Amino acid sequence: MTDEVMASDIIQSNTYEYAKYVLSNIFPNPIDGMKKVKRRILSRQPLDESFSGMVLVSNTISIHPYGDSSIYDTACSMTNTFESTFPLLHLIGKGGSYSGDRAASARYAKFKITDFCKDIFFKDVNFKTIPMESTEDLSGREIQYFIPRIPTALLYENESIGFGYSSRTVPMKFENICDLVVDFINCPDKNNWNYSKLAKLFIPCLPIKVMITNVSDLIDAYSKGNFTHPIQTEGLYVISSNNSVLFRTIAYGVSPSAIRLNLTNAIRDKNHWLSKMDASFDALSEDKNFIDFRITIKRGGNIFDLIESIKGIIRLRTPSYPINNYVFNEKKVTVDPPVIIHMWYKERYRSIFGSKKHRQQELQLTRMRLETYLIICEHVDEVIRIIKTMEQTQIYKSLKDRFGLSTRQCGILLDANLQILMKSKRTELEEKLAKVANDLLDIANSFVNIDKEICAEVKALKKKYKTDTSFVSSESKYIGCLLVGDIGIIQVNSASSMMDTGGMFNGVNLRFLPYYIGVKNIKFNKTAISYNQIVALPFTTNSSGISIQYKSKPHLFVRSNGKSQCIPGATTITSEKVIMNHVSSKPLAITDRGKIIKAPEDLFTGRKHTSDVLYAFDEIPVTMKYVVISVNSAHPNVIRFQSIVPGKTKVLFSGAGETSILTVVGEDVDDVVVNLPSFHKYNIMYITDVVKHSKGILNDVNIRMLQKI
Repeated sequence: MTDEVMASDIIQSNTYEYAKYVLSNIFPNPIDGMKKVKRRILSRQPLDESFSGMVLVSNTISIHPYGDSSIYDTACSMTNTFESTFPLLHLIGKGGSYSGDRAASARYAKFKITDFCKDIFFKDVNFKTIPMESTEDLSGREIQYFIPRIPTALLYENESIGFGYSSRTVPMKFENICDLVVDFINCPDKNNWNYSKLAKLFIPCLPIKVMITNVSDLIDAYSKGNFTHPIQTEGLYVISSNNSVLFRTIAYGVSPSAIRLNLTNAIRDKNHWLSKMDASFDALSEDKNFIDFRITIKRGGNIFDLIESIKGIIRLRTPSYPINNYVFNEKKVTVDPPVIIHMWYKERYRSIFGSKKHRQQELQLTRMRLETYLIICEHVDEVIRIIKTMEQTQIYKSLKDRFGLSTRQCGILLDANLQILMKSKRTELEEKLAKVANDLLDIANSFVNIDKEICAEVKALKKKYKTDTSFVSSESKYIGCLLVGDIGIIQVNSASSMMDTGGMFNGVNLRFLPYYIGVKNIKFNKTAISYNQIVALPFTTNSSGISIQYKSKPHLFVRSNGKSQCIPGATTITSEKVIMNHVSSKPLAITDRGKIIKAPEDLFTGRKHTSDVLYAFDEIPVTMKYVVISVNSAHPNVIRFQSIVPGKTKVLFSGAGETSILTVVGEDVDDVVVNLPSFHKYNIMYITDVVKHSKGILNDVNIRMLQKI
């Protein structure tokens, strides 16, 4: 009687095997961070020679039987800086662009393995210790996964989907990976590695020029072991005129080619709002790392309304959700970056340990051979006679009886070159034997220093290679924002860019809102804020507390836990058209009598206080002089610089006219952007050479010497 086989069991077994097969091909390995196709490409190419695209495909397709296009497209992606900050292949030719342009044909391309790839995956790696597996046609063996000199699974991004699973891994900064590895190796208890203090090193380093707007949220999540927290990214754009905007990048993970198609279709559609705004669209970029989508609207349109309205099409701000799925030993595993470092360390340690064992065995065999030669070096003729005249069984017995050799040593003699035996000299053999003995001792002692060796090579790699930050993501850092009348806000990351942008809006009331500098006297009333009114902030901010006038209504801009929020219509400001930014909880203040005092506790509560405060500002932590920059309505073309020592000197005000304090800075600050008062014909001024202008106690400078809008 035969055992019954259920059809469901066969289906389940076949489905399981098929799932393993699919996932092992499309998911990356947590040790080297590669999918099979990338690993096969690298393992089949010459290390130190260039090769054409056709040769690359033909070398790889024998073990990757999925078509030449999949191989060539993958190879091109391995050359692009907008897909990885450290490309594994160098391409002479056109390899595609971030904006969606395709690569040139394989016959026009020439490749070479990069020095970085050789250093990480091939140099000082003993391939006898690399795990191997059967090729798909079972005709040979191929590398199961590389054991790189750093955990490259954290350096390269991957995105794939198949068999009901998906994987989306995000890259980290190369230098940060090196620092994390060194800290992990130096940890005495590696199973309980406390990486929370290094949470900021896990921040992604994306290979396109976008801003990560929730860095503080990510650090908090990583410190708690949550590595699936969404990454909020924002693309770069430039307002190139009062009716034109240039989008340079879009949110991470969004396909620019799809966006280009959507924009083209929207503008062609006569019923679409973009078409009704008489908008035009150009894809200008010749730089493969940018898209450069320029959108221009008809004169008189509000460029800020365009930017806010178009973000649904352009995908300027979109979160990306990491999915840390990998395949290891034919199983899907979900592992976070700290676990990847631990897994890589075990494999790297095992590889180095195995390499040392192989070397130790080779030296022991060499020592045995030299010892054998040393025993018979003065009896070579007799040994040769025994070998030539006797049967093999008799040879072993004769050599053992005559010279006291072991069976292994007899085998060495039989395999030896007779010319080498005849030329062997005792002194030379003794010198070689002594050197081998020293090498064996060094190898034996080196087993306890594997951790130090790994640290040393990681530090050497960090010193040799640096991340090119020209085309990678960064934390959103702004010096402030430019308020363009009541129509919009532009965030600026430098004074020069602010002046250039502001110059496009002549005739509009411009105000600059600096972050973390002094504020004008603002009094809050006690009206409570309703947080159910929170809406998305028009443009990302870095400030922890900003209140401004926006679209004729007072808005409270707040930033907590790394999230920017805007509360529209908040009645928290009693005076109109005022600008406020963050000031410390215990600021200093300048009174109407010129004294610098600790600001009264009721300064921002709306209650009366004894002194009339003209200006509040953060206390400079280092003991130094302050520079007070002011202007007087009686002399609007003169900017006054006063060097003040708190508690010893006071600010000097003119008797005539109305004095407005523009800013207070430390004596080491050399440039600053300030807002001019309403009585002035200019709005904003960019002051350079503050140190030069503030020499002495008081200095009046003609406004013609300063840059202004």
